[in-house]
Amino acid sequence: MRFLLGILRKLLPAPKRSRSPRGPDQELENDLTQYLGFMFRNWRARIVHSEVGTVEVECGRVRLKAMRESDFLVFSIAPRDTEDWNDPDITLAAVTGERDNAVMSDRTSLLSLALALEPRMARLQMAFSDANLAATERAIDRVKQAVVERYRTNPRTIGEI
Repeated sequence: MRFLLGILRKLLPAPKRSRSPRGPDQELENDLTQYLGFMFRNWRARIVHSEVGTVEVECGRVRLKAMRESDFLVFSIAPRDTEDWNDPDITLAAVTGERDNAVMSDRTSLLSLALALEPRMARLQMAFSDANLAATERAIDRVKQAVVERYRTNPRTIGEI
């Protein structure tokens, strides 16, 4: 369901707000540096964008976006120099060959994200290298299509994504 909502969010224009909150999201920044500490220690990650509800972290060739949605967090991953944001489950599955529903158990938890990313970060960095990026993007597209097809043939599996 979250995958389909993500697609809709990309396709539909964002509603205009009369007044949007400004300034960094210090709480979300602190949570990211705490739970994803390995990225900051081992991969020299840095926060490149922070506003209320959204924080982006750049970590080598990888960018991670964390967005606060009501009572949960939504994560996206993209290569450093693009705006091609994708679901972490799909991205990691494409990079590692693992099943997309086997990578993360709780898709709104920073702890679950950290547990999924830490052992796969080197492979993710390599997959987003200039030499491998085109093949990685094709693999991500194949996994996305498989998820859509799985949902089309059996809508109950969307909870597994």
